[in-house]
Amino acid sequence: MGGTIETTCAVMASLLRGHTYDRRSLARDYKVTVATADRYLRHLVAVPGVVGLRRGRLLLVSFSFGDALKAIGR
Repeated sequence: MGGTIETTCAVMASLLRGHTYDRRSLARDYKVTVATADRYLRHLVAVPGVVGLRRGRLLLVSFSFGDALKAIGR
């Protein structure tokens, strides 16, 4: 994969297509370290519509169009 911006855009595009990621699946799919994947996930939840769900210590991230519309006031 490319640099940080290219990877972030690719992850967002994948989330918009309905994929869900945890740190290990993101690391595997985008060939980054697990620590790097964890940082991506923690920062992506700041994007309107990106939803983080905790299951114990596991953080799952997906995209919700409904939450995105609520975040922008529609």
